[in-house]
Amino acid sequence: MLRLTSFALLITFAGCRTEPRACVKLKELCGTEAQTCRDLRDDVTEQLGQGAVDTLDGCVLGANTCSQAAGCVSGEAAKATVSAAADFVNAFADTVNPAQADDCVKNARTRSEAAGCRAGALGKALAESAEAFAEGVKKNSR
Repeated sequence: MLRLTSFALLITFAGCRTEPRACVKLKELCGTEAQTCRDLRDDVTEQLGQGAVDTLDGCVLGANTCSQAAGCVSGEAAKATVSAAADFVNAFADTVNPAQADDCVKNARTRSEAAGCRAGALGKALAESAEAFAEGVKKNSR
């Protein structure tokens, strides 16, 4: 009975590992805190999806030095930055008028995309205000 209980506890606790293996490896190689690693993985998941996290994890797990692991993290961070910039620019371009900004923000997949919606609406409103101001100046100068 003792063996069965021990085996059951072993099976139970073996599945309770809270730290992703890549975070454990990053801590071993670079001394990176677990929370920092989890935050990084969350950001990559949000911006690029689970597939990118899997790629990051595989790269880190294959690293033999802190520099190699840092290269893995930097590569995924660069991809996330480019993705965020693309989301922002696309949402900015898609926002034709301020009335559409609310719908654009509601449908945004990322914070970067939502910011692009707001910026596009603001840019459009500012452009319209500038045009109206210029027309007013032209009329008053005649």
